[in-house]
Amino acid sequence: ATWAATSRLVVVAGARADRVDTDTAPGGQRDTNFLSPKASVAWTGPGALTLRASGYRAFRAPTLNERLRSFRAGNTLTQNNPALDAERVSGGDASVAWEPSRVSLRATLFAARLEDAVTNVTISSTPTLITRERRNAGIIGSRGLELEGRVQVLPSLAVGASLAWTRARFDESDEPGLEGKRVPQVPTAQGGLDVRWQPFAPSMIAAQVRWTGTQFDDDRNAFELGRSAVADLMGEHRFAEALRGFVAVENLFDADYDTGRTPFRTVGPPRRVRAVVRVAFRRGNLKFQI
Repeated sequence: ATWAATSRLVVVAGARADRVDTDTAPGGQRDTNFLSPKASVAWTGPGALTLRASGYRAFRAPTLNERLRSFRAGNTLTQNNPALDAERVSGGDASVAWEPSRVSLRATLFAARLEDAVTNVTISSTPTLITRERRNAGIIGSRGLELEGRVQVLPSLAVGASLAWTRARFDESDEPGLEGKRVPQVPTAQGGLDVRWQPFAPSMIAAQVRWTGTQFDDDRNAFELGRSAVADLMGEHRFAEALRGFVAVENLFDADYDTGRTPFRTVGPPRRVRAVVRVAFRRGNLKFQI
C-alpha cells in the first residue's frame, strides 16, 4: 500500500505471509508460519534533498543443502544438520540524499538483528581435520554506514565512488567461544571507484577498482583473509545498429588476493580477458540476438 500524504511525503507499507512445511524424519514434520511486515517513508525537501527511512522483519527457512548435504574442502569437513530452525531478521535504515543536476550524494545508516543465525560452527580442530556443522549459532548484530557519490564531470565523463563500514558480530551465542567474534566473510570496510567515459556516441570505456578490507574465513576468527584491491577495464563499441562489440579485462593488474583459507589458501581468478560480438536482428515481430 502506498499513501502520498502530501506532495513531498510518501509512505509505503506491505506484508508477506509464508508457511513452510518440512519433513524432518520419516513420519515427522515441522511447520513454520511467519509474517514479514515492512514500511518506509520518503520526504522530498527543498534543494534536491531527500530523506528516507524504512523498517522490516523477515525470515529465511534452511535450505535443503544446509539440512541434508555435507561437504569437504581441503581438510575441512562441514556437516549438514536436519534440525535447523529458520532465521529471523529485524532491522531498519535511514538515509539522506542530495541530488542536484550533475551530482548525486547519499549516506545511509543501517542496523539489523539476525536471530537463530545459520552458520558453519567449528566443533573440533586438529592438524589433519577441521570439523564444522551447520547450526543455529545465536544472534548476529550488524550495523554500519554506507556512503555513495557520483559526479557528472563532463557530458561524456562520470565518476562514482562508494564506501561501506560494517560491524557484524555474534552478540549472543550458546556455542563456546563464539560470542563477540566477527561474522565470517564480512569485511569491516570495503569500497569502490568507477569511471565511465563516452568519447563518441557509439563508444563507451569504463574502469573500476574494488577494495576490500580484512575479514575472516571462519567463525572462530582463526583464518584471516587479507586486504585486496582488484581493477577491471571494459569497453563497448556500436559498429552498426545491429552490431556491437564488447571487451572486458577482469583483474587488470593480475592481483593475487585471498578468497578462502580452509586452512589452505585459495585465491581469486587471475587476469582474464573476454570479448563478445553481439548481432541483433528482427524478423517481423520477433527479435533475435547472437
